[in-house]
Amino acid sequence: MAGAEVEDFAFADGPEAAAAECSPGLPRDGSCIGWFLEPCRRGPKYITATMAKSSLFQRFIAALKRYWQTAMPGVKPISQRIGPLPKSSSFDVGVIPGTGQRVYLHFQTTWKEAGYFTINLIVVDAGQEVSLIHVLGRETPGERLEHGAHRIGHFLGKRHDKWWHLCEVESRALGGDPAYWRKLRLELREGNWAAGNYDDEKQVIDAAVADVTRDVACALRAIGVAAPTF
Repeated sequence: MAGAEVEDFAFADGPEAAAAECSPGLPRDGSCIGWFLEPCRRGPKYITATMAKSSLFQRFIAALKRYWQTAMPGVKPISQRIGPLPKSSSFDVGVIPGTGQRVYLHFQTTWKEAGYFTINLIVVDAGQEVSLIHVLGRETPGERLEHGAHRIGHFLGKRHDKWWHLCEVESRALGGDPAYWRKLRLELREGNWAAGNYDDEKQVIDAAVADVTRDVACALRAIGVAAPTF
């Protein structure tokens, strides 16, 4: 059934991005196959609901673009795909003074969970191609950033990366133990952003936009790019 793929790939940046996000921790004995077949088992109503969740990320990005037109006019959506950066969810920050390095924001989704994303700062040296390969190690304040992808959490004083949850964590299983996977998802939320209540989509999006804006502005100031304080 073609619709069975809607659940996770509708909001990813294509099969390459989905493959890149594939977790090495998934069971290799085939026990997770039921998760991929779950939309087929539950039927059209479940698939329709899943499509709505998947498109929530696009609605969030649309709201973010509208807000940043006035709140952060120096951060602009890219007008066309740049190397591996998707046009739909990437932004041009500008150039770091003193180094001449251009910086982009890449909103990275994952097939594991609808509405689940993080942000990477993509630093590009002059004359080099855009690279989404993550830079190992943490950045030292005041030093030139390495060419490549930098996790936003590193600029926010966090031990781990930060992710945002636009949807409530579901109890469905990636394997044979739904309780285990739900517990794991909730534990992974520690230090991440989650809405206090998911009943009102507009409130969830508005709150996520505000939180992302504060963190992006903080990260930009940390690398020497002028940004307002929120």
